[in-house]
Amino acid sequence: PAWPSSLPTTTYQLTDSTLQLFFDQKPTSGDYIIDLSFLRNTQDDTLFSSQITIRIEPTIYPGILRITEVMSDPEPSVGLPNTEYIELYHAGTEELTIHLWQIFDNSGVHLLPDFSIVPEEVIVIAPIGKCSLFTTRCLEWNDFPNLNNDNDFLSLYSSKQTLVDSVYYTTITSDYRSGGGYPWIR
Repeated sequence: PAWPSSLPTTTYQLTDSTLQLFFDQKPTSGDYIIDLSFLRNTQDDTLFSSQITIRIEPTIYPGILRITEVMSDPEPSVGLPNTEYIELYHAGTEELTIHLWQIFDNSGVHLLPDFSIVPEEVIVIAPIGKCSLFTTRCLEWNDFPNLNNDNDFLSLYSSKQTLVDSVYYTTITSDYRSGGGYPWIR
């Protein structure tokens, strides 16, 4: 087979019905096209399609994307954007696409829109029409959860139902943050 040059050294094993690929190291995530024009059936005819596309997805593990800040009670505003929001930090080494990822909270399950995040990037997720309030990269979300002001439990799951992160926040009643306007920060 013809291997894309971006794939690590590859060997293969071919049996009657199976082609197995072996890599010296884990390939970078992405789509790869492999030319299989050398394969022939028992009548020595080439296969219908001589190319296949394989997708290698980044490894998803707990903590790869972290919930680092939650603004559940933005009023009265103390200089921060006057809206609810969730901040995420990408702690991994490869770009992530959060298509079909979910956030669970006390109000239900909320499906995140298709969005890519590069390593070490901080993004804000906010309700529709609120991203203009932020200076950092922001994702407007029409299914933004109804965050409870007093307390809530947020869980972030990947598209394959891996629990990536979870937090529990509660209202602080003992200092200047007790009246609202301050986010919960990890």
